[in-house]
Amino acid sequence: MKNILWTVVLAFAALSFTACLPAGDTTNTNTENTNTAEPAEDLAKTLTDRSKEAEEAWKSKDGKFFEGFLADGFVGVGRFGRGTKEIVPKAISENPCEVKSDSVSGQEAVELGEGVALLTEKFEREVVCDGKTLPSPTWAATVFVKEGDTWKGAYHQTLPAPDAKGEYPAPPEGAGDKPPAEGDAELTSTLSDLW
Repeated sequence: MKNILWTVVLAFAALSFTACLPAGDTTNTNTENTNTAEPAEDLAKTLTDRSKEAEEAWKSKDGKFFEGFLADGFVGVGRFGRGTKEIVPKAISENPCEVKSDSVSGQEAVELGEGVALLTEKFEREVVCDGKTLPSPTWAATVFVKEGDTWKGAYHQTLPAPDAKGEYPAPPEGAGDKPPAEGDAELTSTLSDLW
């Protein structure tokens, strides 16, 4: 369980849901049924606000928040593999890290399709885990899906920026073990073949 905890903690270390470029043109290029599309400015503000909520919940170790914030099929990818919605709330609540400072910039939202959007962000923060200051700055990408009127996190990944300073603590025993896959095996195979 400790390896799963570290996977999730480090995957969410830059979670503010948690990018790399200054805000650019985020207009919706979908010409079909444009009445349902959220204007680009509204989408960027909505996703940025959702990300800020998640960031605050992560910093205050409010795992319960993530029960409603994450989509049912959520997957987060971090240094030790993937984490799922089932393990995130407990891992956030038991997060052994301390956030000493935190800032976010470069938020950019892009609508990928109806009810699916990508938010990218850059985080600069001082986070200490087991006496080690984690790498900073980091880039984060979060895919959101719209369920009813609410945008929920469906996928999240964070990577250290090329100029990141800091280090990760030693991986816990068993790090890299995968939680059981619950996805569609045929779809997984088809998508894997594309790459």
